[in-house]
Amino acid sequence: MKIQKTDPLETLKEVDQLIIEDAQSKGHVLDSSISLAFSATIEGEFVGGIKGTLQGTNLHINGLAVVHPQHDQQIGSKLLQKTEDEARKLGVLVITLSTLDYQALGFYKKMGFHVLGEVKHVPEKDVTKYYLGKYL
Repeated sequence: MKIQKTDPLETLKEVDQLIIEDAQSKGHVLDSSISLAFSATIEGEFVGGIKGTLQGTNLHINGLAVVHPQHDQQIGSKLLQKTEDEARKLGVLVITLSTLDYQALGFYKKMGFHVLGEVKHVPEKDVTKYYLGKYL
C-alpha cells in the first residue's frame, strides 16, 4: 500500500463516491453531487451568496457570506429563506450547517437553528465551532 498526498478535489470525488456506494449497499439513498446555490446582487454587483449540498432529506449549508457593508439589508436572511423554500420543494426535512463563535451564531439562532454540538479550539485555539440544525 502507498499513501500519498493528492489533489483534494479529485480525492473528494473518489471519497464521496465510496460513501454513496456504501450507503446504497445498505439500502440508503445518498447523493452528495446535488448542490443548491443562490446569489444576491444589487445593481448587478454581487453582494452575497449561499451554497449547500443535498444528501437525502438533509441540506447541508457549506457557506453563506454577505459583503460587509450590506449586512444591515437582511441579505443573509433573504438568501437563507430562499434556500429553505427551495429545500422544502425538494423534500428536505433538515438543514444543517456549522459556524464559528466569531461568525454568525446569533444570526442562525434568530433564523430558527438550534445548536446540535460544539467543539472548542477549532479551527484554532480559543475558537469554538458550532454545529447547528433546523427541521423544516
